[in-house]
Amino acid sequence: MENEQNQNDLSIKEQREVKHEQKIKHRSEAEKIARKETLYRVVLWVFVAIVFCAAIFAMIKLANTSPTASSTTVDILPTVTSEDWMKDNVNAKTTLIEYGDFQCPACGAFYPLTQEVHKDFGSNLRFIFREFPLSMHADATAAAAAAEAAGNQGKFWEMYDLLYTNQKVWGSNLEVHNPNLSAIFLSYAKQLGLNTDQFQKDVVSPETAKKIQDDYASGLSFGVDATPTFFLNNEKLSPTSAQDFLSSIQNAIQAANGSTTNGTATTTK
Repeated sequence: MENEQNQNDLSIKEQREVKHEQKIKHRSEAEKIARKETLYRVVLWVFVAIVFCAAIFAMIKLANTSPTASSTTVDILPTVTSEDWMKDNVNAKTTLIEYGDFQCPACGAFYPLTQEVHKDFGSNLRFIFREFPLSMHADATAAAAAAEAAGNQGKFWEMYDLLYTNQKVWGSNLEVHNPNLSAIFLSYAKQLGLNTDQFQKDVVSPETAKKIQDDYASGLSFGVDATPTFFLNNEKLSPTSAQDFLSSIQNAIQAANGSTTNGTATTTK
C-alpha cells in the first residue's frame, strides 16, 4: 500500500512537472510569436517610412521639373538657312524640322501624318526636311541624292512625295541594293518633267553629296540617332501617338499666334 501510495504521489508530481514544462513551453512559444510580430511591425513601419520619403522626394523633384523636361531642348532655329528645303509658310513663327530617311519604314509610316500637318497647319507652320540617310539602309543615300537632284530643278517636294508613296516599290529590301534603282529614279524624274540629263549629273555630283553630308552632320550635332526625328522650334519631339504629335504642333502654333487658322501653303527652298 505504501509503495502504491508513493507511486501515486510520484505520478502526481510528474504530472505537475509536465504541466509546468508545458506552460513554460507555451510561454516561450508565445514570446517567440510576440517577438516575430513586433519585428514584422518594425519592418513594416520602416518600409512605409522609406516609401513615404521616396514619394515626398519624387513630388519635390516633380514640382521643380518643367513640363517639357522629358523633351530635349536645343538651339536649332539659328541653323535654318536658305539651303534648307522649306514648305508651307516660310515666314511662320512655328518651325517643324524633320530629319528623315526616304527608305526608312518608320518615315514612310509617318509620311501620311506629315501630309495631314501640311493640310491642317500649313498657313501657320514652316516645315523643313533634312537628309539623314541611315547606313543600314542600302539605298537611302541614293534616294536622298535623287531628291536633292530634283530639288535643283525646283521639284524637291514632288520627288519627296514620289519616294515616300512608292517606298515599297524601290526600297522594300533594306539590306540589299536594288539593281533597278537608277532606272526607277530616272522614271520618277521623267514623270516630274525634269531635264533627265541634268538630273543624272546632279545625282552623282560632289555638291549633292556634300549637301546630304551637311544635313546628316547637323542631325548628329543635335542628337539625332533615329529617323524620323522631329524638332518643333527648339524642342526635340518624342510623341507617343499621332494625336500627341498633332497636338504638340497645334499648341506651339497657338502659343505663337493665338489661333490655328488654315490657309494656302507656300513652297520654297
